[in-house]
Amino acid sequence: MSNELRYSYEGESEINKMKSDLDNMFSSIDNNIYISKSVRNALIETFNVMRNYFSNVEKISKALSEAYSVNNTKNILSNEIELYANLDAINAMLRLMREYVKIDSNTENIEKLTNRTITTIALLIQIHIQHNAEKPDKLDNEIKSELTKYNALINEIDEFIDEDLDELKRQFEGDEDLTRGTYNVLSKALSLMEEYYYDNAFVFALNATDTDKASVALNELIEAYASFSAFKALYSVFCSYNICVKHLEHTLEKALQGTKHVIDKIIDYYIKS
Repeated sequence: MSNELRYSYEGESEINKMKSDLDNMFSSIDNNIYISKSVRNALIETFNVMRNYFSNVEKISKALSEAYSVNNTKNILSNEIELYANLDAINAMLRLMREYVKIDSNTENIEKLTNRTITTIALLIQIHIQHNAEKPDKLDNEIKSELTKYNALINEIDEFIDEDLDELKRQFEGDEDLTRGTYNVLSKALSLMEEYYYDNAFVFALNATDTDKASVALNELIEAYASFSAFKALYSVFCSYNICVKHLEHTLEKALQGTKHVIDKIIDYYIKS
């Protein structure tokens, strides 16, 4: 792998900066006197979900460090994609919290890591797929077949999402124990879920099945995977209040696993180690 890529992961120092940012962010929520108690509690639940995704980021960072140390391109790309998906979930949480509190002074390192991850993924795809000396940037028959099955999966999922989201809305709107502040936060979370699905995940997923270039398909699949991850993170806020739709969880897992399956197929075809 080119030495040009070795800068792209800086390890524990950057993760430690993000830890400090999250601690400051929590204080800005917990000590905020300008929001109601119920809004503050809902934002703390959101923050706790975000902490779980940050724990994933810490684990992935260790795997990335190992992959870079042995120059394993396949593992680097796979872990960078997982890192991006978890960072997109974190950024979805940040979008929700920004509606109620000022946190931008504590998001610089998260944004920096997100942008560098995007850049690294793009560079790896450019080097190993777009400009692969042995294999052209064109979908082979096996990957075309996988994308055909993926298209059917995405359209099947789309048939159920409306109904599942309506059920989620029915549950939290009918929950008499929710305060107005909590209800408002959950309403915003649902709005963001709809955006991440209808404007992002579904569109990216379909785009991936409408190209003959492997690099384009992979880029679209990565964006779909990240958007599904953000959708799942926002859904987790509802589950913090025991508002869950089992069918939605099943549908979402199928979407995530199906997207990741095709991503892995493309990576395996172009990158051996």
